[in-house]
Amino acid sequence: MQWNGKRRRYRRSPMRVWLERIAIIALVGFGLQIYSHHEVIREWFDAQLIAADGRYEPQAETGLVTGQASVIDGDTLEIHGIRIRLHGIDAPESDQLCQKDGQSYRCGQVAALALADLIGRRTVRCQTREKDRYGRFIARCYVESTDLGRWMVREGHALAYRRYSTDYVGDEDQARGARRGMWAGTFQNPWEYRQGKR
Repeated sequence: MQWNGKRRRYRRSPMRVWLERIAIIALVGFGLQIYSHHEVIREWFDAQLIAADGRYEPQAETGLVTGQASVIDGDTLEIHGIRIRLHGIDAPESDQLCQKDGQSYRCGQVAALALADLIGRRTVRCQTREKDRYGRFIARCYVESTDLGRWMVREGHALAYRRYSTDYVGDEDQARGARRGMWAGTFQNPWEYRQGKR
């Protein structure tokens, strides 16, 4: 049989064309679902790691810890059993009292409740730096785009911890000028309060 030099054109049936289009749309939809739920999937895998050996370490290459957080106090969180100290801030201790309008109030509890209300049930994302002497990770933490440490200082629920960082000094100045939170009355610096208890 002699080849006449013409290529035979392959024609797909209309049914096959529609099936291919449906498959492409389904794959794109599945990919978008995976993308939109990547944090949920990440948390599920984290939970499996915790269940497997009872402990969790942040990814070594990124130092990233994500998940729902429990508030320990105004500058400390716990995610997946990991204690995390918010970078650059110092909040009043849980039993610490401040004064406003001639009355004492538990400013440490107010700070913790403010942080818990801000976070709610939303996912917290923490970029860890190092560990402190108590074994807690020092981290800058976010809910969506909100820097939790910056928010606490700006609202007057915590102070810029100048001994370790000057990142939030400007935010403290704003809170003081607007007399927000603790700045509406008088208080003892948290580090001085802790020193006095020793």
